[in-house]
Amino acid sequence: MPPPGTSYRAELDAVSAGAGIEFRTKAELDGLRLTASMAIEGYGAAVLPSSAVPSWLTGDFKRIPIRGVPRRRVVLGRRRRGLPSAPARALDEVLREQVVIRASEIPGLYPNVVS
Repeated sequence: MPPPGTSYRAELDAVSAGAGIEFRTKAELDGLRLTASMAIEGYGAAVLPSSAVPSWLTGDFKRIPIRGVPRRRVVLGRRRRGLPSAPARALDEVLREQVVIRASEIPGLYPNVVS
């Protein structure tokens, strides 16, 4: 599980409490990739966002969707004043483009591209 105080853990705790479920946490790891890697290697179960385990990855593990977990929002932040630099604008454009292109390939990715 992610450690207490992280936004993902707060979401999981809220959803599980609402469903009357209490997690029996064996370990708290700071890092979704590390948690995913350990679960995939067989060290135990993990509750992860769908984007943490690529759909093309195969092995001796099973994905089980969890209903009732709200969608997570990921944003690109920038300062309010001044125009972004040319590299920052280019990065913004590429990221938005890739989210739209890859949405059909990544389960759980729902693009909502807003300027």
